Amino acid sequence: MSQNLLSVSKIFLASGLVMVLVGCGGNLFQLTAKKDTPEAIYQDARDALNEQEYDVAIAKILDLKAKDAAFYARCEKVDGIKICPREDLAGAYASKCGLNFVTFVSSLTSSTGSPFLFFMQKFKNVAVSPSHCYEAQKVIETFGATSGVRSSEQNLFMAVLGMAKIGTHLRDVADVNQDGTTDTTYNSCDASSISTDYLRQVISGMGLVIDNVAAVSAVLSGESDALADLEQIKQDCGSACAITDPNSSSFNEAVTRVLLRSSDKGIETSSGCTFPTCCL
Repeated sequence: MSQNLLSVSKIFLASGLVMVLVGCGGNLFQLTAKKDTPEAIYQDARDALNEQEYDVAIAKILDLKAKDAAFYARCEKVDGIKICPREDLAGAYASKCGLNFVTFVSSLTSSTGSPFLFFMQKFKNVAVSPSHCYEAQKVIETFGATSGVRSSEQNLFMAVLGMAKIGTHLRDVADVNQDGTTDTTYNSCDASSISTDYLRQVISGMGLVIDNVAAVSAVLSGESDALADLEQIKQDCGSACAITDPNSSSFNEAVTRVLLRSSDKGIETSSGCTFPTCCL
């Protein structure tokens, strides 16, 4: 794995790889006996992240936001140490969702088959909480709604988060027994198998990947079939597959169901239909 990839992954303190920030005299902040200062709350949140106590970290950073909005909004380096509560919060939410950032990114060059199926399989035997991926997305979007106004590191995070949105939502409903294949009882055309809300999250996850794909390609040591296939699917699918906002008026439920049902582009390899002929 490249050093660039490792350094970028540390920015969001994702997947339990948080480094305890220490200096010559101790922790990042030389705390006083008073434990309710913004600095103390933030340090407690970082400590919780380091221990993979994501619920605690989230609560601490939200407490910080409520008590000192200006400190919460900071994103800067002080003496070489990055202070960015929003990025830390997004990393905690993503970890709650089920994302292990480094492991996930390092597997992208070995992808095979449909990208939707590949992303779903990455969460086999992983505890997932899909709604937390969207919470992470909303936090990073406070830096800017599109890739053109965010940092390259934030865009990398958003691209991988988009893959996690796809994978966790599909694994939650389409691979309940977690054997890495789509359940025989699942049918993308059936609302009882996958809800409209889940479809919105899946397809907006694809949009996040497409919008931020350059940031991922920049840190991969080889080509990723999953990313190339997503680009082709977007061309075949059109604007309905380019949304990043799950609440977008451009969301097309019918197209999304057809896409996931198809044996060539979706997750149902034995459906007997190809895009765009499914669900008719």
